[in-house]
Amino acid sequence: MSSRASTIISRISSTRSIIKTAPPYDHFSLVAFFCVPVRGLGRFLDDPFPSPGQGREGRNALNGKASYSYSIMGTSCVQEVNFRMYLFTGRGVEIPQEKNSSLQGEIQKLSLSSRLEVPLYTLGRTQLELTVGVGEPIRKYAPLALSPSRNHAILSPVSGKLMGVDSRIHPLLGKVPCALIQADPEGREEKIRPQWETGMGYDKLERIAKEAGIVDETDHSPLYRKLRTLRQSGINLVIASALDDDPYVTSGMAVVREWGEEVVQGLELLDVVCPNAIGLLALYDPGGCAAVKAVPERIRNTEVLRVTGKYPLWPALEKKWRGQKTARIGVQALRALSRAAFQGEAMADVVLTVAGNAVRRPRNVQVPVGTPVEHVLK
Repeated sequence: MSSRASTIISRISSTRSIIKTAPPYDHFSLVAFFCVPVRGLGRFLDDPFPSPGQGREGRNALNGKASYSYSIMGTSCVQEVNFRMYLFTGRGVEIPQEKNSSLQGEIQKLSLSSRLEVPLYTLGRTQLELTVGVGEPIRKYAPLALSPSRNHAILSPVSGKLMGVDSRIHPLLGKVPCALIQADPEGREEKIRPQWETGMGYDKLERIAKEAGIVDETDHSPLYRKLRTLRQSGINLVIASALDDDPYVTSGMAVVREWGEEVVQGLELLDVVCPNAIGLLALYDPGGCAAVKAVPERIRNTEVLRVTGKYPLWPALEKKWRGQKTARIGVQALRALSRAAFQGEAMADVVLTVAGNAVRRPRNVQVPVGTPVEHVLK
């Protein structure tokens, strides 16, 4: 469609909505633990959702048989196709998508590397303090390093022995100190206690996110800090992000396919952070992908919005979604929040896509943070 095209008005029949977006750790550096930050989410042009003043009734207003009309200007439109919600964006670069091969099988949990290089990095350049000495053992999920304020911790993704600290070069962050850990596959775990019960509030959720060491893959921010910002900013639209618009990346799509229930559970926990917000789950749809077609229209009564278009999607979405205060959180971070709250597990693993012309068996793999790329490629 031309940018001068008239407004397209579409009707959406939906139950409770959620938006999922972005490749979880799609540009992930295993050695340095952080992904390339993607600019913030766009905003809705018109107001298809209830006003923030409607409270919990507003958040659930998409339940039932009600149908809503709203406008999307220019090169984007929303329409109901085969009872599924779709969003099309037209601006950007047309890049052939090579996703089917890495989505053929389930996410594979790789064997543990004998040596991990865990980044000791938090927001800013504050030097973290080790909690164990060189040569000492450490358990999985135990604090490996703390900020001087004791407000932020890096948790050990494996059990083993600390062998030293050395710097590694990260393409975005420069020199990053890393803890060198000799992994012990038979080592014991130090789980956090499952803490979430119905009726608990924001303070408890922030504490859980902090103790679990959860990092949001969309902007490499500690999740507990992001929750603070969301609470104070009057957000009325929360996006769970699984928009894998890079040609080969499918990690977000794979996480939704296999662990969609846990992702949505994590999103539902944000009710105590943004009680007036609506949630949506946005999933990239390259077209003709059986794995995407297998994802249901709703997960736990949360609408799945399938998004397709040219690369990159986010700048186009920013222009199309105006008038709403939005926030997005990656699907891996939301799943980690759910598992921390209900299973007592800290965030130790990430899902990566291994694909490309030089890869014999494209697939999505689950590995501990700090796993060398060499181990993944082997």
